[in-house]
Amino acid sequence: MGAGDAVPGPGKVRSAVSDLEAGLTDLGATHGVILVARSEAGEIATSATRRHPGQFAGAVLVDASVPRFSADAEVVRVAAATQAQVDALKGKPVTKGDRQLPAVAADYVADQHAYQRTAWPVSVPATAIVSEQTLFPTSPPDARAWRAAQAAFAKEAPNRRLVTAAHSSHGIPVDRPDIVEAQNEAMVTATR
Repeated sequence: MGAGDAVPGPGKVRSAVSDLEAGLTDLGATHGVILVARSEAGEIATSATRRHPGQFAGAVLVDASVPRFSADAEVVRVAAATQAQVDALKGKPVTKGDRQLPAVAADYVADQHAYQRTAWPVSVPATAIVSEQTLFPTSPPDARAWRAAQAAFAKEAPNRRLVTAAHSSHGIPVDRPDIVEAQNEAMVTATR
């Protein structure tokens, strides 16, 4: 999504998890890691913490995807809502600005159905920061589902918290970096 080289083919969580694992290994980060994940990286964080729960001391999920959001009806609605955008990009050169959508859309429905059957490991504390506007500012049903999924995630274990980032869009790190910083610091303090 950033300035890195494009990876050909569908966007796959397992590839990103493998990259994360390799990076942490290269850094010697074998335990006590606190993940900070935003948006779709919630899937990567969920998978990584499930694979190696002892490696992670906690996580701060910044308007990040959680499994409960991937309910069947929501997956179908989101896929349908983005189909016109995906179709408009077919046959055109992919730019860095639009390369994420076709990569994620390629296997979105199947991937999300699999994701909804996963669970965050109870042993890994997490703070879910949800934006006030959510990533669905023009779709009230999707926004309600996003907020409900975040709240349910936080209630599933006593070592989880829900924080609403007032006056923020899905771009919480830009809109409210103070909240992200404060929750990161709180997680570090809580896991010492």
